[in-house]
Amino acid sequence: MSGDTYTTHVETEATAIGINFGSMLLSVEPGGRTEGHAHESAEVWVTDAGAGYVELPDGRLEMRPGTPVEIPARSFHTVHCTSEEPLVFLALWWKRVTP
Repeated sequence: MSGDTYTTHVETEATAIGINFGSMLLSVEPGGRTEGHAHESAEVWVTDAGAGYVELPDGRLEMRPGTPVEIPARSFHTVHCTSEEPLVFLALWWKRVTP
């Protein structure tokens, strides 16, 4: 399968005490991928189901249930699902903001 095949199920974002933070629950269909992109903030992901990998400029990191993955700020990344079931993961991000 080619092309972007993923779903954002829930996304939240807020700012408090000088920190912008948020979370997103995503699923990537078997054989699918997310759009390649980068963020100004760092991210930590935890996989709930399925399997796959995140492609980064300096290699790739495996995504398996219960294993956290750290994405550095401004690092271009694309997620690929390699399992026969959807890859489901929770993404958390944050960055300090100045008033």
